Amino acid sequence: MKNAWIKIREDKKYRAELIWSAVALFVTAVMTLPICVAASQSFYKADDFIECVMKASDRNGNIWELFLYSLNCAHYAYFNWMGTYFSKFVQTLLHPLNGAGLTQLRVIMMGNALLFAVAFWMFIYALGKAEKTSPVSRMLLAVFGCIGLFGFKTWQEALYWYSGAMCFSLPLTLYFLAFALLLLSDHPRKWIFVLSGILLFCGSGGSLTAVGMDCWIFLMIIVAEYLQKRLRKSHVILFGITVVGAAINALAPGNFVRHGAI
Repeated sequence: MKNAWIKIREDKKYRAELIWSAVALFVTAVMTLPICVAASQSFYKADDFIECVMKASDRNGNIWELFLYSLNCAHYAYFNWMGTYFSKFVQTLLHPLNGAGLTQLRVIMMGNALLFAVAFWMFIYALGKAEKTSPVSRMLLAVFGCIGLFGFKTWQEALYWYSGAMCFSLPLTLYFLAFALLLLSDHPRKWIFVLSGILLFCGSGGSLTAVGMDCWIFLMIIVAEYLQKRLRKSHVILFGITVVGAAINALAPGNFVRHGAI
């Protein structure tokens, strides 16, 4: 009789967890959907018309020429305007005016917004796992995190403007994905270590506003692991890679050129 009662209680707990998990996912979807729909209605603005845009005579659909042009744009920006080596490269490579136009712009912006939301949700969920909270608690924590995150009007430039998205939200997405991979893996495999390193280094090539925040988050993760006596050597190495990328970005000659011009 006692075992039957325990089983009933466990079944009720399991059902309650399923219900709360479904509610959490539903609320997250309800919050994310308007952001994605709004992003899908993006249009060209300001720097989109001139930065990283190829001449009409050069747009022949040759992906190799576009790749080389993207490298040249990132190189020029690094030495003449700003150090965002990754963002400028991707901004050129994916620029709708170099490709399929407005349809491409809206697909990219909607995909960027969705990936950003998913990456942030995964990151908050992974933080809860690192603190050994229950799966339902982690999901609810992620929901409240999303409520706070999407409540800022400043995301207009980061999620609804192409040039801003490549410099702000995309690097943040890469960081969040890397953090989630590291925190969700108790014993990370080599491919996770390598992929996280690539994501972190690329993310460090975005806006210094995002880079500075993410370096600080990573530092807090390192300190927390050290205080709990579970610091991983791989995390220290990846933090070093992140800081090196951030230093390459911050020390770019273009930053000082821009500072003198503005």
